[in-house]
Amino acid sequence: MYTAKFKNTLIDTILENLSNDNSFSLAVENSLSKLKIKKSDQKRIEVYYFPNNFQSFIEEYINRTNDELSELIKNKLPFKSLRDKIVYIIGERFKIISKFKNANRKIFRFCCLPQNLVFSQKMLFKISDEIWYLTSDKSLDFNFYSKRFILMNIYFATFIYWMNDESANFERTKTFLKKQINKTTIIGKYKNLLKNVIRKFNPQ
Repeated sequence: MYTAKFKNTLIDTILENLSNDNSFSLAVENSLSKLKIKKSDQKRIEVYYFPNNFQSFIEEYINRTNDELSELIKNKLPFKSLRDKIVYIIGERFKIISKFKNANRKIFRFCCLPQNLVFSQKMLFKISDEIWYLTSDKSLDFNFYSKRFILMNIYFATFIYWMNDESANFERTKTFLKKQINKTTIIGKYKNLLKNVIRKFNPQ
């Protein structure tokens, strides 16, 4: 009951139950019963794996997805341009989580509640950080954070689009994502242009 294999099975079973529009508490209860865990042990196991209830579960799910994505992508990116790398990585992430799309909708609704906004930002940063890491990003300066915050916004908007996308292989989502990245690239070019103008009039 306290192994990585059991935890992964439990997470999958809870996601299946969440997909059936159960509450998190009921999804955990039904999942543990399905896994033939005695009633007397269920609460202890729930607290052990998910001490902060649904938030703990979401964090475990995101960590696991990051690990799966890392194994899938590691040193296998077939692209050179940064934009293509990001589009590919996010596309692969959506493939991983698409098995439990309804559960992801429920997670999204939970994360949008006002009391969960700080937690949601933390989870978005985790996702963004992993994507940048997989692109082989090595920056350690101020750009380390600015790039991750920008990608957080891009991923958030794209995730909302993906939840309602029924196109084959999420092609519409990929098109939407490319447009979001292009907008950011244009903004970045204007920022650099402005910096150069400022330097001319205010040399250090």
